[in-house]
Amino acid sequence: MEVKVEFSNVFRRNYNSRKRVVLNEGGARSSKSYSIAQLFIKKLFDEDKKNFLITRKTLPSLRITSYKLFIDLLKQYGLLHPPTAYALLVVVNT
Repeated sequence: MEVKVEFSNVFRRNYNSRKRVVLNEGGARSSKSYSIAQLFIKKLFDEDKKNFLITRKTLPSLRITSYKLFIDLLKQYGLLHPPTAYALLVVVNT
């Protein structure tokens, strides 16, 4: 399955970095979260044996922010299986 996706400059800088740690700074609506979620999804398909951990201080705040964004992108790209946004384990079609 081929998915056509447009990437931001934030995505490209993170994707092309060879550093162990990358710090993303910027104001609200600067595409940090969106670009990093895209990066995680790309790495899930490009690299073998990868696990990604997305955390927040509380589970409710995780569900309504980072986790929701990640699930929404997987749905948009047709990669979520089964299509549910409430499981804590996400399985993607590879």
